[in-house]
Amino acid sequence: MKTRIAWFLAGFVASWLARSAITCIQLRPRDYTQAWARVVPQESLHDAGLDWLRNARGVTIGKYRFFTPVNSSNASAQLQSLATDGLPGISIQDENGDGRLDSVLVVDSAHHNFSFTDRNGDGVLDSYEYTTGSDPGSKTFRDDDMDGQYELRVGPGRAMAVFVESQWRDVVDKGNEHFVELKGKLTRIEVHPVLRILDDK
Repeated sequence: MKTRIAWFLAGFVASWLARSAITCIQLRPRDYTQAWARVVPQESLHDAGLDWLRNARGVTIGKYRFFTPVNSSNASAQLQSLATDGLPGISIQDENGDGRLDSVLVVDSAHHNFSFTDRNGDGVLDSYEYTTGSDPGSKTFRDDDMDGQYELRVGPGRAMAVFVESQWRDVVDKGNEHFVELKGKLTRIEVHPVLRILDDK
């Protein structure tokens, strides 16, 4: 009887050590951008604030892989499908590494995406964008103040319109400036980071 108990305990300890070693190997930090190099340019990852994926931990949970930065002061995280295109997925970005989220991106398997942004770092999401897809005819809509009314529409292509005085108005580009017709006059506007009416011209 004692021999059986001893063998059982020895087997349990060996299994626990093996499992711990496997888990340690699976959770070790690695560069998760390498597998994307074929489809996503490295500069695009940088522009998207995904540099932290060069030194991140990842774990597979069901049909998804969950990534977190090794640096615990960075609040970024990513949930990615194991499907070929990585969708659906969720990306949480702490762009300046201050421990607070700056934006949340949710993309479904049909390439519809919602992006929520905290522009001033107060911990409150201030605006959101909705994109209808990734095809050339897709459109992006932006709500600058989370009131349920879109202020900006982009697409298809480079077409742009703003919602001013209760109706959509086409944006006219002149060089690096944007204008919209109000009361029969071209009025200069800003469209980034939020819509602003500047002056008449």
